[in-house]
Amino acid sequence: MTRTVVLKFETDSLADANRWADSLKRDLLDAAPDLVIERQRDRETTQDFGATLVLVLGAPAVVVLAKAIHAWAIRNNAGTISLQGPEGTLIAKNIESKNAAAIVEAFRRVHSDAGH
Repeated sequence: MTRTVVLKFETDSLADANRWADSLKRDLLDAAPDLVIERQRDRETTQDFGATLVLVLGAPAVVVLAKAIHAWAIRNNAGTISLQGPEGTLIAKNIESKNAAAIVEAFRRVHSDAGH
């Protein structure tokens, strides 16, 4: 079973959002090179690469995503990320590394339970 998950990096700085998207995309592809990840721009009028990641995940890839988000959160204290999937949206604001494990577990639990 596959799911599409949309990750958005919410910040006032488009440069930060693009940097975070690039960083997380690299982490994900390092962990699972066969993942399907597409970067999208929120506004077509901007010349950025896109601060939104669209992922197509199979069940095992949710664990890879959880680990990559955990690593990203540790490197990017106070970042905000939203994860939108078919089961709803999880928004984590002002992430601190000490909270990353709980955020990732909540996302993993929702997405793992939805497949059963």
